[in-house]
Amino acid sequence: MITAIPLAASYRKVLLLGALVLMGCNSEIGYGGRSSRDWIRSLSDSSARSRTLAADALGKILEIQPKSPRVVQALIGALADSVDEVRMAAATALVAEGVRAEGAIPGVHAALHDSAHAQVRSHAAMILGSLGTSAGEGALPALIEALDDPDPQVRSSAAEALGKFGQAAASAVPTIVSHLSDSASNARLKMLEALFNIRAPDSVVVPAFRNALSDRDASIRAAAAYMLGGIRAAAAPALDALVVVLGDEDPTVRSAALFAISEIGPEARRVLPQIRRMLGDPDDRVRRLAEDAVARIEGRGAR
Repeated sequence: MITAIPLAASYRKVLLLGALVLMGCNSEIGYGGRSSRDWIRSLSDSSARSRTLAADALGKILEIQPKSPRVVQALIGALADSVDEVRMAAATALVAEGVRAEGAIPGVHAALHDSAHAQVRSHAAMILGSLGTSAGEGALPALIEALDDPDPQVRSSAAEALGKFGQAAASAVPTIVSHLSDSASNARLKMLEALFNIRAPDSVVVPAFRNALSDRDASIRAAAAYMLGGIRAAAAPALDALVVVLGDEDPTVRSAALFAISEIGPEARRVLPQIRRMLGDPDDRVRRLAEDAVARIEGRGAR
């Protein structure tokens, strides 16, 4: 099973290469029965749909010829298209793994700020996140600014993108913290995840996750508990709040709280009576996790 994934990926690339060569012209790799030159000409078509298809097709060609100057330059030109869908198709092709054309980054920044369509701004944020630190100096400020976007999906995407920068996005932590009360539940969740992925200081994340244990959305309460478990002993200041969550109406939240408590370590011994009460929980999974938590805290389980 370990070698199945890379072999499958290699097999897919071989098939794609064969398809591109067979369907293209004899002198250069093409796609869909047309050469790259034909697709480049279609980037000037009067139909936005045709231009989008051309950008997608050129992206397929770049999977085989990632450094093709003619194709790269044509797609960079398409970043200035008047239609968002064309711009994003070109950007997606240019920042794909193995391509990462630096000339695409200004166009992605522009889409994040200038587009009238929230879906495109969200896509642009995710592209910058996939690039990480290679997205350039302006990426972090642009994403931080996008946390104030009027659309919740854009705010969510911006937070998720910042998390992908890891510790390089440490400067974003104060702004993310100020947005933890976002009106959209998915945005609140992505803000918390960003703090976790950036590895913000314990003095920041512990209060943030502890407060989120009382969020009105059960998925956020569960996520906050799991993230507290992820920082293990550092989550000890949130232990009492986790014990309260053991009474949550949602079994997933109760399970997450048990996991977090079991990860805290020796300090959790003082709440063993509360955990033992969970051995009678109506949910099978909660009971199993309670048994595991008791064993681990007492030193009878592998940590």
